[in-house]
Amino acid sequence: RSSAASDVYKRQHYCQRSKPVPDVCPECRSRYIRYFGSGTQKVEEELKRIWPDVRILRMDQDTTGRKMAHEHILADFAAGKYDILLGTQMVAKGHDIPNVTAVGIISADTALNLPDFRAAEKTFSLLTQAAGRAGRGERPGHVVVQTYNPEHYAVVAGVAQDYAMFYQAEMGFRRSLGYPPFSKIIKITFVGAEEAVVFRQANNIAAQLNTRLRQSDSSAEVLGPFAAAVSRLDDVFRINIMLKVNNLPAAQAVLTEMNLSAQPGIIIDVEPLNTM
Repeated sequence: RSSAASDVYKRQHYCQRSKPVPDVCPECRSRYIRYFGSGTQKVEEELKRIWPDVRILRMDQDTTGRKMAHEHILADFAAGKYDILLGTQMVAKGHDIPNVTAVGIISADTALNLPDFRAAEKTFSLLTQAAGRAGRGERPGHVVVQTYNPEHYAVVAGVAQDYAMFYQAEMGFRRSLGYPPFSKIIKITFVGAEEAVVFRQANNIAAQLNTRLRQSDSSAEVLGPFAAAVSRLDDVFRINIMLKVNNLPAAQAVLTEMNLSAQPGIIIDVEPLNTM
């Protein structure tokens, strides 16, 4: 990668395409644009600058494409061939390596900015899992968390490993906004090559659902249509509708009557794990 911004290429992990990183905003043409964030490669460069002799092993989407790559990376780290294991969220989950005594979590609140009602839950889960990787052997562990929202209840509870604190705060928000477990969620995604056509179809279906759902569930809500968080993927536009219902069987019956699942370009996800 070159020091000139125009010579830096960024690979998109959704579609695997590579494009030059712009040094001018493509929308307003402003030159006040910069690459923000701490990707694993950038963190690796900084660690090598601070500790040139430290052996660093990276575990992310770029380094785990080969068969059995995860297992080989973890085995090498557990065997002491490397001093630091650096990676994305996959590093945090379920690995039992006794000689790990320190864990650093960078940008711990990134997930809080996602348009997902489970954002706080995912942040709390990640923090507790990552922190749990340290001190699993005889020696005590130390955890350092870097965050822009140190007072957020998910961060505070995650650092304290306080499940009851997080539950009480999160349930209050879920109850007031009518999100699960106080309702059921159905996500309907519309996909197509022409954005205007996809949006028109989604808008038409949303209007029909507004009328039909409330005949059997007066508290039902139709949210959208709105662009998905990843609104365009490999030249295919994605528009979402979100249904919040109390009577799930009745809502499913309405969707069956409308024969939505048989229509091309419509994807229905009942109680989705990912609402984006």
